[in-house]
Amino acid sequence: MDAQNLQENLYDFETSKLLKELGFDEECRDYYSADEDDCGTMPNLEGVNWNQNVNFISAPTWWQVKQWLWEKHKINIEITFAKSSSKMRDYRKFVWFIYVDGFWKNEFSDKQEFDSPVTAEIEGIKQAVEYKFKELKK
Repeated sequence: MDAQNLQENLYDFETSKLLKELGFDEECRDYYSADEDDCGTMPNLEGVNWNQNVNFISAPTWWQVKQWLWEKHKINIEITFAKSSSKMRDYRKFVWFIYVDGFWKNEFSDKQEFDSPVTAEIEGIKQAVEYKFKELKK
């Protein structure tokens, strides 16, 4: 995987900050500086829990976050087709659904449609992190 693809597969700085506050404790090769969205990597390391250090924020991949959400919070993100139509043509898009403990969270019913299932899944995972953060702050 080249550096550009690796960067695209990492979660953004703002989502990574929320994850740190939620207690994300998985090991990551990549990290952000705590005061700016400058991303770094430690290629010789298997992984470090950068969130244990006040100067760093772990920069996980979307797949790590999806697994963590399920294992720690029983939040699952599903991707499915959304049949869309326009006057010009019919086409298929993808949407995401969030389930918590097996129950669909319908407050996300006005979500966007995406051309790619991967893009839809990444956005769904981001929304799940934001949902969990709001729940924590209640």
